[in-house]
Amino acid sequence: SDQDIQKLTIGYGTMETNQGGAYVWNETAVKDHTETDNDDGTATYTVTINEGLTFSDGTPITAANYLAQVMAFSTPVAVAAGMPGTMGQSFVGYKEFNAYTGEEAEGTSKIFSGIRLLDEYTFSVTVSSDYLPYYFAYTYAAFDPAPLGLWLGDGVEIKDDGEGCYFTGDFTAATVGDQVNTARYASDNRRSAGPYTLVSFDKQSLQATLEINPNYAGNFEGQKPSIEKIVVT
Repeated sequence: SDQDIQKLTIGYGTMETNQGGAYVWNETAVKDHTETDNDDGTATYTVTINEGLTFSDGTPITAANYLAQVMAFSTPVAVAAGMPGTMGQSFVGYKEFNAYTGEEAEGTSKIFSGIRLLDEYTFSVTVSSDYLPYYFAYTYAAFDPAPLGLWLGDGVEIKDDGEGCYFTGDFTAATVGDQVNTARYASDNRRSAGPYTLVSFDKQSLQATLEINPNYAGNFEGQKPSIEKIVVT
């Protein structure tokens, strides 16, 4: 049931699966996308999302929202919260970024060079040659948006000065580790980008209540939900 709830509350992925199970570009979320094979054997995927998308509470969705989870889950902070910390391992610069603990040291970097925030609605990822060729390589560009505060904590943002993305503020296990761990299990009134929002979860009865997200613009076909409330037990 956890996966069912997750599918109902996640939306605007750059890619979604169609009725046949194949990945397709989600034109409801994606305005433009390109793939570039680089001379060094890497490949860069650039994605521009549509303007005007919002979370269930009306908060605008921008390119940074698509990068929050992959960056947060590629750090020692994620490991401290009980996760592998390997989500971005296929991208250039992962090894150095993953080794960064808050202080500059040889072989570490606070900048994730293979992940770029090009403008407010455009991002790119560069896949390492170690992970290419790959038949489903296009799925390296499959990302879902998440509220920045959910995984990054208050006051932490994603910036890019031209060399790759990094976190502003003090993003370490000591400062935001508890926030990341709490966010993994947050339920009541959790902001959603999908067709439904999780209104409440009764831990005693293990009953989850979901209601339609009024700001949801539709899936890759533009389809929207019609059942007002869903109760999962």
